Amino acid sequence: MSVSESAPMPSGGVEVPDFLKLKQIPANYLQEVETEEMAPVVFNEGSGSTVDGFVRFQLQNKGFLHSHSKVFISLIPNANASRGFFPLGVGVANVVKKAVLKVGNKILNEVNDWSYLHQAKSMLLTNEMMRNREQYLTGRMVNHRLQYDAGQDNLASSYVLDNGREPQDTDYKVMPFAVMEGDDASGRNFASQSPSFAIDLSDLFPFLKVNQLPLFMMNEPVSIELTLKPPQRRVVNTGGVSPVDLDYNIDRQELYFCADYIYYDPASGVMEQYQEQNQNKSFAFTDYRNITTTITEGGMASGIVRNIGMANRMVNRVITMFNDDTSTMANLFGQLRMKGMEIGTGVNAGKVGDIKYNLRYNDQYEFSRDITNPARLFSLTQRSEGIVFRTRGEYQGGDEIISSAETFEGLNQETQLEGTSFMIGTQLTGGRVGVRGIELHLTMDIDANTDTMRNYCEYMRTATLLNGNMSITNA
Repeated sequence: MSVSESAPMPSGGVEVPDFLKLKQIPANYLQEVETEEMAPVVFNEGSGSTVDGFVRFQLQNKGFLHSHSKVFISLIPNANASRGFFPLGVGVANVVKKAVLKVGNKILNEVNDWSYLHQAKSMLLTNEMMRNREQYLTGRMVNHRLQYDAGQDNLASSYVLDNGREPQDTDYKVMPFAVMEGDDASGRNFASQSPSFAIDLSDLFPFLKVNQLPLFMMNEPVSIELTLKPPQRRVVNTGGVSPVDLDYNIDRQELYFCADYIYYDPASGVMEQYQEQNQNKSFAFTDYRNITTTITEGGMASGIVRNIGMANRMVNRVITMFNDDTSTMANLFGQLRMKGMEIGTGVNAGKVGDIKYNLRYNDQYEFSRDITNPARLFSLTQRSEGIVFRTRGEYQGGDEIISSAETFEGLNQETQLEGTSFMIGTQLTGGRVGVRGIELHLTMDIDANTDTMRNYCEYMRTATLLNGNMSITNA
C-alpha cells in the first residue's frame, strides 16, 4: 500500500536534504510508503527451558527503511494453560533474547540479553502511555493508581497497578484480549484467539533511533536476526497443571516483519540525486555491549572490583542491574525483575540495605566519593537515562505503601513490585576510555536470590557507506 502527500519540489541542481537522519526535512516532498509483510527465511522454535529459538528476516534493497517498522509475534498457548500473559514490564519483547542487525556479514547493531535492556528502557515510558497505548500494541503495562481506603473518598494509604479494568473483588486482571489460554473441555479453541503484539524496529536496534537505512543505496543484503528465548521462558503463568513448565510456541502464521519502505518523489529523480551526492556517507550511532557477571550475596557484601572492559572506546553511559535468572515464570515480570538492596525485617523492617558504588577509568574515579545514598543513585540514573516512571518502593523498596491487600492475577502486589525496578545509570564524563577499561567498584547488600549482574555499556560506532558497500568501526 502507499500513502502520498503532494508538495512542490525544488528545482534540479539543488542539494538534496539528508533523508538519512530522523529529523525535520527543510523542504516538502511527495512521499510514498510501501508496506510489505515478509515471513522469516530461517526459523527454529527452540525447546524446553534451555534451548533457544532463532529467526531471520531478509530485507529488500529498496527505498529507505522506516525506523518504526514492526516485528509481529503471536504465541500458541499450551493446552494446559489456564492463565498466561506476557511480563508486564516488556510485554511481547520478552520473547527476544538477542537482536542482531547485519549488513552482508558485518554487524551493524548487536545487543545480547536484549529483553533485560528493554525492561530498563521501558521504565522511561509514562504511566499514561503504558495504560492507554502500550498494553494494546506491545503488551507492556505498568501503570499505577491510588487505592482508596474502605469507606473513604479522599484517603489512600497505598497504591496498586492499574490497567483500566476494575478489580474482581480484590484481584486485578489483565485485559481479556491479552490472556493466553489452552483449549477447554467444551472444545472452545482459545489458541486461535491468542493475541498478536508488535516490537518496534527502533527498540530492537539503537542505530534506528536516529537514522533510517538507505536500502536502495546498498549493494549488500540486510538481515534481521533474532535469538528467541526457550518456549518455557516466554510467558508468565499463573495457573495450569504445571505453571512454570509450559511451552508457548511461536504461531508461524502470525510471525512476520512488517517493513515500511519510504520513497521521496520517485518520479522526480530526487532519490537518485541523493545517492549521487552521497557516494561516501558516514554517520555515527550508538550500540550496547553487555557484560554479565555471576555474583553471590557474600561476595557483594564484602565488595567487588569488576573490569567491564570497553578499552579505547567512546563510552557514553553504563547501566547496571541485578537479576535472578533462576526465578520461575510465575512472577509479573517473569525473569526480568531488576532486584535491589535487601530490605530488613523484624526490628529493621523497611530498612534498605547498604550500597557503595563508583566507576574508575582513565586512572580516576567518576565520583570523588563513593555513592551510598539510593536517592542519589536514582537521581544519577534519571540524569543519564531520563525520567524513570517507577515509585520509590518499586525502585529500592522499603516505603511499605504498595498494597498487599489487592492482588494482580492472584499474585501479591507488594511482593511482586517492591524492589523489582532497581538499576544504576551513569553518564560518563571522562571522554574516551583508556587501555585499562572501566572498573566497577561495588559493595551491596543484595537480595539473597540475586545471582547475576549485568552492565550495559553504550558506546559510539561509525558506519561508512562507500559506493554501496558498508564498513563499520568503533568511534
